[in-house]
Parts: sequence; C-alpha cells; structure tokens
Amino acid sequence: MNKTCRGALPLLILLFCACLIAGAFGQTSIVTVGVSTGEFFKYNLTYFWASSNHADSVPASLLQKNATNFFQIDVLSVGGRSVGLQETWSFLDGTRTIQTIIETVGNATSDSFIFVYSANINVGNPLFPAESDLPYRVNQTVSRSYNGVARETNHVAITRTDVQNETFTSIDIYFDKQTGVLVEGTLVDIYSATPNQTFTTHIALKESSVWEVSSLSPTPTATYSIGTQPPTNTDTGSTHLIILLVAIVTVVGVIASVILTHTKKAPKSAPSEPKLAQKTPSTVPGQCPNCGYDNPPTNEFCGKCGKRLKK
Repeated sequence: MNKTCRGALPLLILLFCACLIAGAFGQTSIVTVGVSTGEFFKYNLTYFWASSNHADSVPASLLQKNATNFFQIDVLSVGGRSVGLQETWSFLDGTRTIQTIIETVGNATSDSFIFVYSANINVGNPLFPAESDLPYRVNQTVSRSYNGVARETNHVAITRTDVQNETFTSIDIYFDKQTGVLVEGTLVDIYSATPNQTFTTHIALKESSVWEVSSLSPTPTATYSIGTQPPTNTDTGSTHLIILLVAIVTVVGVIASVILTHTKKAPKSAPSEPKLAQKTPSTVPGQCPNCGYDNPPTNEFCGKCGKRLKK
C-alpha cells in the first residue's frame, strides 16, 4: 500500500463513521411528539377470551379488567421523545387504580398498548421510526369522523408468528395522524404456554380534551369483529351448500346412468346350434337328386349312389 492510500485510510474510516452516526440521528430526528402536557384521553376497554379446551376457565384477571368503567391516560410531561403518562383505571364498583408510565415516542418498548406514536408519519413509514427494522408500517391513512369533524387517522395491521413466547399475535390499530394518539386498537395473542387459548383486547377512544369524540363513525376497512376470526369468505355457508348439492347430483346421475345401462341391455342367451341346409331336388339334367353327383345325361342310374335318375 502506498503512502497516499495509507494517509487516506483514516479519513475514509472517519467519513464512514460519520455516515453511520448521521443515519442514526436521521432515524430519530423524524420522530415528532404531537401531545402536550395537560391533555387527556379516555377509552372504553374490553377483554375477550376463548379456549378450545372446555375444561379451561376464564382468567380471574380478565374478569376483573372487564369490570372497567373507563380507562384514561393523562399527559403529565413531555421532554424530547419521552412522554410521562398517568393511567387511571375506573371500575364499575367505584374503585380506581392509578399508575404512572413513561413512553419513549418512536420506540416499541411496551408489551401492551402504546398510547402515543410519532405524529405526522405517512403511508409506508415505520410505525416506530427509531426502530425501523421492525415490520410495523403504516398501511393506510383514512378519514374518521368525530362528532362530525373529520380527522386524518393512520391505520396499521399486521400478524406475526415469530414473537417470543407466542405462537400468534395480531395488531390492528388506528391512531390520530396529527397527534399520534391511539384512537382504537385490537390485540390478539395466543401464547406458547397456553396454545389453546386466545386473548383479545379492544380499546376505543370515547372522550378527549383535544377534540370532541361524542360519536365516532367507523371507517369501512377489512378489519373483523372483536372476538371473532377474520372471515375468509362471507358466503362460506352458501358455497359449501352448493358444493354439496353438486356432489349429490353428480352421484345420483352416475347411479341412474348405471341402472339405465343395465336395464337396456338384453340378457345374453345360449348360442343356437347351426341349422343344416335342406336339400332341394335338382333340376339340372343328370344331377342325382339323392347325392348331388353329376351324371352324364344318358345315365339311367346314378353312377355314385345307384339311385334311379329317370323313370
């Protein structure tokens, strides 16, 4: 290696490192926090459970959570990408539980619902800009009507079978594009420890200090009802019935064809013996009527059998 190349090598390494650092900062710089201190968002929260084993029973923790009157998050602080949230569970019996959490906007650090996503991300952008290697991306941006006011809403839907300790997980969420706040979501989980049980959680915004949510017009999408499996064909029953009828008609047709074929065929009879040809008197002059021998016309008797030829 010559001196020029050896001198340029450290510079190339520095430039390469600078590119990596710039790329890392570029990823985090697109994260935008869209909420402010003092804002609150109130949700309806419902849990669903199903098992293929009739001996299983509903987990007590889900029964307790399903007695929720409402679930609310309050924005306590905003600093950089960190958002301090207060979670309040209000139960039907009048009791409440309150806890404080910290969310880092742009990161997938929660094992349940994330309430604040990066604001102003577009279709095709990663849901977690700071972790763009994750497979979550914005599928579409739709318009949702809240109390007659339309708001741009991002939609993300994905299913996975490669999550640790789970055999299946499905995430279907809507979040407000301007603020990044979760407005509706459905999580479906099947855990490796209990593969016969399906846990489904649904959350929907019911009140907000940022905009009125007295009525939400659902966006017509290819999502499915909570607690059910995604329909593969809305006319499955009719399709199965048609297939069954076609099969029955085909079988009946084959049977009828076989019966008719056997009915039309004549029964085989024993072969008849060949009939012997009857001898008829000859009219040829000199031919013996008895044995058929041709005699000269002058013969009075047959030269073969001796029968009289002429009277």
